[in-house]
Amino acid sequence: MTDYQSSLSGIEESESLFEDFGDDDLTPLLNDDDEWYPTPPQPLDKEVSRRNPIADMHIYWSKKPYEAIEHFVEQLSEEDDVVLDGCSGSGMTGVASIAQGRKFIGTDHSPAAVFLSQNVLAPITPTTLNQAYSELESAVKGRINDLYRVSCEDCGSQGTTNYVRWRHVYECKRCGNDVIATKDRKVSKATYSCDSCGADVSIGDDGKPIDRRPIEISYDCSCGSGRANQKEPTDRDKRLIEQANQRDIDYWTPDSELKLNSRIGVTNKQTVADLYTPRNLHAMALLRDEIQRFDSPIRELLMFCFTSICFNTTIMYQDREAGGGVTKGTLYQPPQYKENNVWNIFEGKVNYIRRGLEEKQDVMGNFDVWETARVFQDDVRDLSRLDESSVDYIFIDPPYGDQVPYSEINLVWTAWLEDSERFDDEIVITDSSEREEKQSEHQWQDAISETFEELYRVLKPGRWVTVTFNPGNMSLNAWEEFNRRIQDAGFLPYNGRYALDISQKTYKQLTESKAQKKDVIVNYYKLPTEAEEVEFETPPEETPQNIRELVETAIDNIVREGYQGEGVYTDQVFHAVLTVLTENNALEYRPDWEAILEEKYVCVEDQMGRDRWQPPDTTTEIDPTLNYYSEDLIARREIEQFLEEEEAATYTEIQEHLADNLASLPETSLGDILEDAFIKEYDRSDREHKWRMPETPEERARIERQREGQMESRIDSFVHTLREDEYIDETPPLEVLEYGTRYLLNEERHADALLLFDYIDIDELPEDMRDDVRRRQRICQTLADEDPSVEQNTQEDADDDGQQQKLEDLEDGTEN
Repeated sequence: MTDYQSSLSGIEESESLFEDFGDDDLTPLLNDDDEWYPTPPQPLDKEVSRRNPIADMHIYWSKKPYEAIEHFVEQLSEEDDVVLDGCSGSGMTGVASIAQGRKFIGTDHSPAAVFLSQNVLAPITPTTLNQAYSELESAVKGRINDLYRVSCEDCGSQGTTNYVRWRHVYECKRCGNDVIATKDRKVSKATYSCDSCGADVSIGDDGKPIDRRPIEISYDCSCGSGRANQKEPTDRDKRLIEQANQRDIDYWTPDSELKLNSRIGVTNKQTVADLYTPRNLHAMALLRDEIQRFDSPIRELLMFCFTSICFNTTIMYQDREAGGGVTKGTLYQPPQYKENNVWNIFEGKVNYIRRGLEEKQDVMGNFDVWETARVFQDDVRDLSRLDESSVDYIFIDPPYGDQVPYSEINLVWTAWLEDSERFDDEIVITDSSEREEKQSEHQWQDAISETFEELYRVLKPGRWVTVTFNPGNMSLNAWEEFNRRIQDAGFLPYNGRYALDISQKTYKQLTESKAQKKDVIVNYYKLPTEAEEVEFETPPEETPQNIRELVETAIDNIVREGYQGEGVYTDQVFHAVLTVLTENNALEYRPDWEAILEEKYVCVEDQMGRDRWQPPDTTTEIDPTLNYYSEDLIARREIEQFLEEEEAATYTEIQEHLADNLASLPETSLGDILEDAFIKEYDRSDREHKWRMPETPEERARIERQREGQMESRIDSFVHTLREDEYIDETPPLEVLEYGTRYLLNEERHADALLLFDYIDIDELPEDMRDDVRRRQRICQTLADEDPSVEQNTQEDADDDGQQQKLEDLEDGTEN
């Protein structure tokens, strides 16, 4: 056995470092200060990135940027106060707290989350990691790479595989031939075509692969220039892969069973080990076995590096054109995946963790764990190790119903740590058929009540709890119940909504038009016992009389702005409604927003069977008596109908069709109209270019965004002309002006929007637009009247006391 301890004897970290995180003695952290903190926080006025060197050290689900958390920790607590996060997850609240000179207590239900939090917070130096990595590399790199041998096309000797691109193989039910799940055979997300008979082959729950085949290998060879080579696997390569897969694994491997749950991609009985190809399982087991030979805290540090690659080395690593990766929050195993060289992934992740350790030194400094932080595996509903009224501030990101079944997914890490998840006690709703006791929304709501009752118990009076959430598929009723349960626990909501504007989006947010890109934050206050009747003075002091109009406008904006050729999801509309309610002190208002959707908008089903909402005027019949329908718009609609019938047509064919069917031709050139709204392709059979309708969501979104950009530019130019009182050479068409009112309202340029209404004859608009335009006009007028910059120049040094909300009768004149 390698004696790593003697070779690493110069490290600075204490052997008890990780034991200190779990020490039950909380005396060094707690304090007796009972001062009230009545001043609410100011909103975060800058965009923050989800990506940073500390966050990049390890993947976790719904991770919040520590810089955003710092903003609230700094305002709602004082130096040396203790901050609690009862669902600590990846430990970002701890980073924010220690960075601001606070003490930190974190708890989490999952042993994997506790392990990650402790490692994220542990004050370990990059030098220590470098030393440990060097020792580990010498011991295992060659042994691991021996599993990834491949024949070099250039010199004939053996190179080292970087990755192999694999494809599932399915049996065609019609002819019995093999169908390989490659891009050129893809019909839809879950369907591929058979080359032999042309039949469609489903790969859904009932279509299980009969085989897996390698289609490409990326490799390095000493004879090359240092750049990776790609090639089709030869018979020799396939034999090398098979030989590696058949080797006996002489090391421990996890046998924990995954929970059946089709929503996260587990449809068959599998263990954690089944998520790996045989040789990747072998490599992972070998690497882990060598890490276990180190003593603490180096062992924990290297296992942190190890768990950071547990997902990217599985068959869940999708082979996508825009780059690979796993679908976060699921255990989905795609039909097209990459088998990555385990050592290469580990080496790359160590580099990320090294940068994270450097960032931690700058952000958190050097601190003593025993005097500063604790992280326990506890249920947030039972914080019995904490006394009543002992915590100064709480920041918590609780589980959102059925968003992420943490225990089911964290099991991949927990299994490799030789631990187990406590499925029965988790605060989630799950679709797992093996967890029927966790499928009730009412049970989840009761768990939320218990959570906040316990948080209320441990929080000092006159202090704050900040709750962040991004509820996804939660209904408005579910949010109302969630909010009510927090208030029933005793907390008073501060009805001002803040949002974390995160620049680095999740894959879902990047691929879904107008997805909810902000995590909503609500602050709650624990009133001092002697001030139970006191309420917040929150602006606006009363819910606006036009709250329904504000809600309707928010729905209209999200549907129209988020249309992008496909439509928005119902939960995206919910987020827009919730934003309006929280911004306007109207959390208790219950608009029937779903009825508004059904009455005013068009519901369509996308390729995955999900409902999407579109503006009604996308299908409105043309009324040529209305000025709204300019010659250009009429021509575009006529071309759309023509191409839907013909599928594709040449420029000349379209020109002749317009001449035969329109009373007058458009003023804009036909070429410009086609470029703005349609797709041009070369027809090889006819050897000429033809125009067609945009077909894919990406094409429709690109065309829609292109047209919107052109209209926005035209509106900006027109507003500038009006502002400068210049000669108006040409007024934009009504179609552009109507869009401009939505665009400017969304940009909060209310005074500019009012200028446009002077040029809009509402009676010349389609009937289904008129009420929306009138409502926009009223809202812009109201908001412009409230904006002092409309009547006079903004005073740079204006007194902002009206925006600094305080608690009535609690402010003692001292800023906290």
